[in-house]
Amino acid sequence: MKKSMAAVAMLSMFVAGSAMAEESMFASLLKGGKSAGGYAGERTLMGVIDIGDTTTTGTVFLSEGRYIDAKTVISFVLMDTLSVTDSGGRNEVVSNFMTIGVGAKYYLGEPAKSATVPFVLGNAGILFMSSSITRPDPFTNIPVTTDSSNTGFSIQGGGGFAHFVTEEVSLDGTAQVYSYSISGASTSGVRLNVGLTARF
Repeated sequence: MKKSMAAVAMLSMFVAGSAMAEESMFASLLKGGKSAGGYAGERTLMGVIDIGDTTTTGTVFLSEGRYIDAKTVISFVLMDTLSVTDSGGRNEVVSNFMTIGVGAKYYLGEPAKSATVPFVLGNAGILFMSSSITRPDPFTNIPVTTDSSNTGFSIQGGGGFAHFVTEEVSLDGTAQVYSYSISGASTSGVRLNVGLTARF
């Protein structure tokens, strides 16, 4: 009886210790580690606008990341791309692609003031697509709008550079190959973004 009670007590201590270790690892990821500059995390805001003859496209990229070691960042990522095509008259197509996911970035050097540090990065997530098509009805010639929405998967990866204008803030530029997959159909291309990253 005493042996079984001792075994139960030891097992309880082991389970409690494991739970505390897992909680500690999770808490550590939330608050971040320390980068080469002593930072726990970073926030990035990037974007680009492409104005063509009939189509205007704008992309906003937001990420909230935590350093897990001196050069590696794990991030929560939100990206939104809005495209408006006006072919003249009353024909218009508005498309919106929003991705929510996770990403990672690895610096190929130690971030420092007034230094330019290259990095590689990538992210993947759930893609939410919506579109609105407006065109004249062939019989009444009155503009009619058709809405649709769908979900899919988004993945992108590439590299870039961070030019440190202060110890905490860098001007970033990236080039990434992206791929969208929705209902068995896929779209891919290259996206260029510029923006700022602030470390804390």
